[in-house]
Amino acid sequence: LSVSGKRIPFLVDTGATITCLKKNDLNCAISKNSVVSIGISGVPQKEPLSIPLQVDLDNITLQHSFVVSNKTPISLLGRDLLSKMNATISFLSNTTKPQILEGEARNILLKPPSILASVPVDLWALHANHVGLLKVPPYQAKINFNKYPVYVKQYPLSKEKEEGIRPVIESLLKQGVIIKRQSQNNTPINPILKTGTNKYRFTQDLRKVNEAVYPIAPIVPDTNSILAALPSDSKYYTVVDLCSAYFSIPVHENTQSLFAFTFDREQYLWTRLPQGYVDSAAVYSAAVNMHLSQLALPGPSTLLQYVDDILVASPTESDCIKDSLALLTHLAEGGHRASLAKLQFCQPAVNYLGYCKDRLTTNAIRKE
Repeated sequence: LSVSGKRIPFLVDTGATITCLKKNDLNCAISKNSVVSIGISGVPQKEPLSIPLQVDLDNITLQHSFVVSNKTPISLLGRDLLSKMNATISFLSNTTKPQILEGEARNILLKPPSILASVPVDLWALHANHVGLLKVPPYQAKINFNKYPVYVKQYPLSKEKEEGIRPVIESLLKQGVIIKRQSQNNTPINPILKTGTNKYRFTQDLRKVNEAVYPIAPIVPDTNSILAALPSDSKYYTVVDLCSAYFSIPVHENTQSLFAFTFDREQYLWTRLPQGYVDSAAVYSAAVNMHLSQLALPGPSTLLQYVDDILVASPTESDCIKDSLALLTHLAEGGHRASLAKLQFCQPAVNYLGYCKDRLTTNAIRKE
């Protein structure tokens, strides 16, 4: 597994209730929480828990708190993390075969915990390419007609790239994020292999398109300004990771032809904002900010937003639960999608924008 960006070997141990990280394997921040464990010695021992750490395996990304121990000879992958990853172990005639469910099958089995029962299930993304549709006016580009139309011919793609990106294009086409239609514009695509996987990421070279529009003024704040707004009495936090952010912004029919690309000898147009477009981040951030401004939290919590990452900071656990549920319901009603696997719900320590939040003030930020 990759934990906080470092590849660490784990022994799969279905007899272990909680996943244990060997202390020497990773120098990570420790939370104020701990558990009492009974190992091979049979003697109960109090062990600390790490802050939530990012765990990556192929195309799966989630947050998990580990028992950190200097007594285990190797890091142990226990039932808690195996369950969170929806792992299966098949016992064959001469061997055993561990397997991680992928895509929609995995996410269908990833059920929200009972505390989230009041949140509309439409909020949770079913797979990596599952997008929402925000209730906002369609985006219209301000075109510089001195540099329009934009046409850059699609260069040949390898067979591996074509087949690797085909499922992504089929998924986007099925959801109406792209449509088949001809345009006088065209810019090339170049799928990129995701590190350590056999999956491809859709990328489109929109540099010429970016030169052909008058961009809106960016309003995305810097992270230091956001973190400076944290109240000093915050003790519990929720972090929400919104999915396929730009793809949830509708594009006006008059602008769709601007983003045309060619795949397998057919042209496609974007009906949503694409990645790599100059206005995407600013438009999306403004849309989320507008939706959040319409939410009146029932408690005293503070909401912080950086593009598609939202933080709820609360003085008490009950306030955090109440206000987080209100936020999640509001996001669902606004057409957003969020990652259930990446949700950090009402915890005293979380990861947000690469920082550890552990009952912090703005002077107590520890960069991971």
